[in-house]
Amino acid sequence: MQTKYKVAMYLSLLLLAVSLQAAPLIENFLQPQPTQQAAPSQQPTAAEMSKKETVSSALLRILDDEEYELRSAAEAMPEEKYVYRPA
Repeated sequence: MQTKYKVAMYLSLLLLAVSLQAAPLIENFLQPQPTQQAAPSQQPTAAEMSKKETVSSALLRILDDEEYELRSAAEAMPEEKYVYRPA
């Protein structure tokens, strides 16, 4: 046999072997997968969220957030810009 026919026969046999091995995988892939209906996530209501939070704890939380923002801005500002005053 000529070389190109041998190569063609080898490739066709290889393709056949690969397709036979991949057939179950392809069948599984093509079958429609059952959709799982996720339960709707229930967000807590404002009343449920505020059961543990008092007025003082809310004010302290806000104060902590503002302190963090101010400290971050101060640390990010170059030292030579501290003398700047808006007109």
